[in-house]
Amino acid sequence: MARPTKTGLDYFPLEVAFFQDIKIRKLIKYQGCKAIPVYTLLLCNIYQNGYYLRWDQELPFMISEVTGYEEGYVKEVIACSRQVGLFSEEMFTNYSVLTSKGIQERYVMICRQA
Repeated sequence: MARPTKTGLDYFPLEVAFFQDIKIRKLIKYQGCKAIPVYTLLLCNIYQNGYYLRWDQELPFMISEVTGYEEGYVKEVIACSRQVGLFSEEMFTNYSVLTSKGIQERYVMICRQA
C-alpha cells in the first residue's frame, strides 16, 4: 500500500537577516516585538498545510490560545502584516487567505529540494 502524499512542510527556513527585513522592522515598530511570535506561528500554520492559510473567524482564537495574546491584538497583527506587505492584501481580499509571493516561492523552492 502506498504511503499517502504529504501536504505541507516539516520545516521552513528562517533567514538570518530576518530582523533586517524592512517589513519585519515595520511590523515590530507598529505592533511591538510580541508581533513576531504571532507572525511566526502564522507562518508555521501556513507551511504545515502548504503555501497559504484560509482566514476564518476561528484563526485569531487559535493564535491567541497558543501565544497568550488577546484575539484583538492577533487581528491587529494580521492587518498590519498585510499593510506592510508580509501577506498579500489582494489574496486576503479576493480569496480570504494569508499568503504572499515570498511564501509561495519559498514553498516551491523547498519542495524542489526534497
